[in-house]
This record gives sequence, structure tokens and C-alpha cells, in this order.
Amino acid sequence: MGKITKLKNGKYRVSVYDKYGKRHRKVFEKENHGRAFINNLEKEKTDFKLVENGIIKPDVLISSAVDEFLKTKKELRKKSVSKYEYITEQFSGFCQQKNVNNIKDFTRDHADKFKDLLEGSGASSKTITQYLQTVKAIFKYQVSKDNIAKNPIDHVIMPIISKKNLIERENEYYNKEEIQSFFKQEMSEILRNIFTGLFLTGCRIEEFAHLTWKNSIDFESRMILIRTTEMHETKTEFSERNIPITNHLFKIIQKLETNKTSEFIFTNEEGNQIKERWILDKCKEIAKNAGIIKNATVHKWRHSFSSHMLITGLQYKEREYLMGHKPEEMTAHYTKVNPREMHDKLSKLDEILIDN
Repeated sequence: MGKITKLKNGKYRVSVYDKYGKRHRKVFEKENHGRAFINNLEKEKTDFKLVENGIIKPDVLISSAVDEFLKTKKELRKKSVSKYEYITEQFSGFCQQKNVNNIKDFTRDHADKFKDLLEGSGASSKTITQYLQTVKAIFKYQVSKDNIAKNPIDHVIMPIISKKNLIERENEYYNKEEIQSFFKQEMSEILRNIFTGLFLTGCRIEEFAHLTWKNSIDFESRMILIRTTEMHETKTEFSERNIPITNHLFKIIQKLETNKTSEFIFTNEEGNQIKERWILDKCKEIAKNAGIIKNATVHKWRHSFSSHMLITGLQYKEREYLMGHKPEEMTAHYTKVNPREMHDKLSKLDEILIDN
């Protein structure tokens, strides 16, 4: 135990050792303040011994819990990792404001206040749900490690995400008339090939920009191969897939292969790798000339591929596979999907462009 000595000036000198054996000597105005200081250090020593003997779990800082959570997301693509980093940064800031340093000190009341803060920010229901699910996952991981007994955010009800109406859904993709109007516009052959490829493969722009002659095409089976390589990491394990090359796109790729000057299948006008900003600017420019009122984005070509696949006769699981989405039934794992049998059906998308 620590020792308290009353000094001649009426103050109290405390002498006590901490859990590491370091001696602390401090002077207090009041005896009870000195006694509280000793009690705090003695409690730390007791807890330290209990932790060393495996009787109780050590305190886990919010910052450490966040770091551990982010490590579980490091395999995702950069954009996804950045999203989680931003959300956890906001959560950490909230905890600092509330003086919550350890995970065990984060209560149900804190969870409710965090939700209130999000709702008061004017964020959409989807964004609020992303924040709450991320924080919930942070604590769920700590529960799984027995660092806390219960998840303090389990009771929070996620906001209802309203379903989009027909107009809102149509704004997410280009309809047949818009696609045909887009391709009627004057553009270089390079740009025409790029937008044709984006529409007929449904690739994410990161995937599309990294398609190479060496790793991304099988001429014999007429497949685009989406794989993790040294240059590009797919979004998830389910993003790796084989996309059948439609008849129209196959002719384009054959011509490109004959005159290739780059390791990449599709390049910009200087023969270099495609950059998202560049193709986005071109997309907006051509869409404006085509009289397309919708906000023109590169990602809309992926949505368009998904939407227009409905006319091809492909089954839901086949469309899910081609999009590189996580299957709803994990046990299925696409075992019944054979992309080699999709060529004829997927080539029906060519009609939208050929009719142009």
C-alpha cells in the first residue's frame, strides 16, 4: 500500500508504487485526494495481476478495436478500405468527444446517441445503416474474442431503407434508346470500343482498365478472365469470374489483338492504360451530345449490363455470377453456373448495338 505523510505546511505527500514497480511521489492539498490517487494505482496493480494470471481480460482501447477491425478488411479493394477507414475515423472521433477510451465503457446509451448524431446529420438511411453496421461489426469481433460479454449496439434498430420507385431505378442505367443514341454520336474508334466493352461485359472500371492480353483473355473459350494479379486485386473472392465474349465484342477484340501495341486490351488514345477520370469525362461529353438527361457515369454501363441481361434469358444465379456478386446461398458457390453455356444468350445484347 502507499504511504501518506502530512507535511508541516498542512499538505499531504503520497508515496506509492505502480504496477510496473515505479515509485510515485506527489503532494496533495487534501488527504482524501492523496488517498484516491493511491487507491487508483492499487486497483491498477490488482487488475494487472488478474490479467497476468488469466483471471480477467485486459482492457481494449477503442483505437485498438478499430485497428483490429480494419485488419479484417485489408483484402478488400482500396475504395472499400477507404470507406471503412472514414467511418471508423468518425466513430473514433465520437468516442473521444464522449471520453470513451475502452470498449467496455461504450454503453447502449452511447450507441443511441451515435445513431441520433447520424440521423441529425441529414445522412441517408443507407449511409446511417452502413455506419451502424460497421460499428456493430467492431464490437461483434470483440465479443467473439471474449473481450466484452455483449454487443452494446445490438439493440439499435437499423433505419428502413426505402425501395426506389420506377423512375429512380431507371436513373441507375441507360435504357435501349439512350444506349443507341450514345453510340450514334461521333467518337473515336478507341472510345467506341471501350464503351462497347464496358456495356457487353459489365466489368467494374478497375477490372476493365486492368484487362491484359497475357492474363485476361482466353481466345479458345472466348472468355474475359477476371482475376487477381500483381497489378490488380479483385473486389472480393467472388469477383473472380469468366465473362463470355459476345459475338460483336469478339470481332472487336480480334481486331485489337491484330494491331496491339500495349499489354492492355483496351487503352486510351495514347496507347496507355485507361484512367477512370479520363473515361468519365468522355462519357459525360458524349452523353450530353446524345441528349441523355440522366447523370452520366461510367458505372452506369455496369448497371446497364445488369438490367439488359434480363432480356437474354439468363437465370438469376447466372446474372449474379457474371456481375461478380456474392451469392445469396454461400453453399452453392456458383457450382451450377457454367459460363461456357452463356455465349448465345449473352450475345443477344449485341442486338442493342447492332440495331443502332
